[in-house]
Amino acid sequence: MSAPDPIITAINRQRSSCCLFALRIHMRRAGKWSGELHGPAFDAKTQEIEAYWK
Repeated sequence: MSAPDPIITAINRQRSSCCLFALRIHMRRAGKWSGELHGPAFDAKTQEIEAYWK
């Protein structure tokens, strides 16, 4: 069993959309972001956070 991806772990820890988007920007600039790998977790967390706004 492999260790969980640290970026997905960081995505799941976020509680605000601004921190979530900042994380994505930082990881993209660092060349560590994979849309295929990290995109679905990012989208799911974004929807979770936005559900609180309704």
